[in-house]
Amino acid sequence: MIKPGPGVSGLKEGDRVSGGALGFDGRANVPATQLHVINDLPQPDELCILEPIACAVTGLDHCLLRPGDRVTLIGCGFMGAMILQGLLRSFAERVMVIEKDPVRLKLAQRLGAKDVWNPSHVNWPERLQELQALGVDTVVDCTGVQAGLDLATQICRCGGRINLFGWNKGSRTVDASHWHMQGLTVVNSSPSAASRDPFPVAIRMLRAGIIDLEPLVTHVVPLEEYPACSRKL
Repeated sequence: MIKPGPGVSGLKEGDRVSGGALGFDGRANVPATQLHVINDLPQPDELCILEPIACAVTGLDHCLLRPGDRVTLIGCGFMGAMILQGLLRSFAERVMVIEKDPVRLKLAQRLGAKDVWNPSHVNWPERLQELQALGVDTVVDCTGVQAGLDLATQICRCGGRINLFGWNKGSRTVDASHWHMQGLTVVNSSPSAASRDPFPVAIRMLRAGIIDLEPLVTHVVPLEEYPACSRKL
């Protein structure tokens, strides 16, 4: 809930708002221009975590999908699951998910994914060849690790797009010759790459049910219990 300072217009005390990366503080001093009123959203506060949804909006924007595209999502954690929900409601002809965690694979299926691939299975080399033969137009890597980057490079079709949504921290090794010869477009869809203010879009997607956080929020605790809860998780 908000308590506007002197001279602030368009906001009133008690408004339910979201905006920016507010973190886990009980209070925050935020510029009014960064806040968006969400009084009309029916979801409880724990299902209105809009900053991650805004990040997912930027990730989806940078996919530049066309009708009938085939897309592969690598990694279906909290952020990947939001990207998946957006992809499943796009005009992509086929959306595939690669994830080795069986719990996350089940989550992907619960969210509506029909094609799920587990790279830890013994028949993975055959599955990989099948995936390569499909002609994947866009690969969204949500892992941020070397293995995810390598896999994205392997499965993206000639002239396709690799969308680096996961945060690759530190140094990475890439096969630059493969990227060149395949004519790959590689984009970094971090929040700094936003082509528009993603928060209003995130609010609309949440209101319309395009993004649903209910399957992703596993624990709700008071702020003072957060440190202990995070250690247990």
